[in-house]
Amino acid sequence: MIFSAAGAAETCAGLPFLAPIWVASSTIAAVLSNTGTISIAYPAGIQAGDTMLVQMGVRNYAGSDPPTRSGWFADFGPQTQGNASQTLYGTGAAATGSESGTIAFTWSTGASHNMVCGIMHIFRYCAQNDMIHNGQAGVILDTTGSSSSGAAAGLSFTTTVENILLAVFGATNSGGAVGTPSGWTSRDSQTTAVGSDFGLNLVTKAMAAPGSISGGSYADQGGDATVVRGFGIHGRYG
Repeated sequence: MIFSAAGAAETCAGLPFLAPIWVASSTIAAVLSNTGTISIAYPAGIQAGDTMLVQMGVRNYAGSDPPTRSGWFADFGPQTQGNASQTLYGTGAAATGSESGTIAFTWSTGASHNMVCGIMHIFRYCAQNDMIHNGQAGVILDTTGSSSSGAAAGLSFTTTVENILLAVFGATNSGGAVGTPSGWTSRDSQTTAVGSDFGLNLVTKAMAAPGSISGGSYADQGGDATVVRGFGIHGRYG
């Protein structure tokens, strides 16, 4: 790594360092399971070099085949608890900037899902080949049948390099937000309008310097199943 003169911006081979940022999220798509296909929109404003991630939620996952699409792979998941599940999909390649319309994911006929929903998130200035920094194991909560939210559980992060974007993805079977921790920013929180309520959420926090920080404390929503998973995202030079 080559650094510029003291007090100036960090560079590598003459290229400035670009801290990763969240750019946009699509409107949530949701279908009942018997269709076998879900079409998720590309958000407006995609540029060449952006990173596309699809957050998929499944109600009553029950070990059935998760949705798939050729050329996309699961960065994590399915992460399940009770009747809530989420999976995060990526392509391993940067956007071209020409993406538009929708992208379809399918699952096996006869899968027991009650409902599948999904959102595409766009991040910019991510290191394509080394994006994830200290991914967290996640938190799963389930007090199905309770009339109120159950005990909270939390995530924590320790970063070892500068300029990491922390991102926590959440899915809740009862819809609504998983909550925004103090000092974090809610980037997306949407609830399905088809079938039973199911919510998908994203909160982020920029970490300019290495250190440890709380990733938030989360409780299941409405006495039902909730899952959350957090990652640190590396930036890049460019």
